[in-house]
Amino acid sequence: MNEAVFNKLNWVVFVVLLGLITLQAGCKKEEKDTLNGTVWKYTEDEDGFSGEETVLFQESTFTVTITIVSEYYNANIHETGTYVYNHPNITLHITTVTTGDKSVEGSAITGAISGNKMTLYADDGTPTVFTKQ
Repeated sequence: MNEAVFNKLNWVVFVVLLGLITLQAGCKKEEKDTLNGTVWKYTEDEDGFSGEETVLFQESTFTVTITIVSEYYNANIHETGTYVYNHPNITLHITTVTTGDKSVEGSAITGAISGNKMTLYADDGTPTVFTKQ
């Protein structure tokens, strides 16, 4: 094979490889935002009352642990369910709320995540801001 043909062949191979690399980069699957394994906390401490709420996200489910301590009342509440996260919006579908030996069905809570802050809104619109741990 003469040198001119060899150089042209190398050039063609180079262009084809460059095209394949560009095509692969363009088709690269976009990484999905995930909350899997993250923990978020909210704490409140006022006169005679303290509370802590912790949310642990798994792949498609979550667990909430709420501890309330006051002069007159102590409670441990557990919530479980599934969630949908489409950055920055999040919806928690609470399936079970357990307080002591009582268990009831839950509802849905919506919110948004910005950086290391997650704001969830109660039914009446009151926001609760959690911090990523």
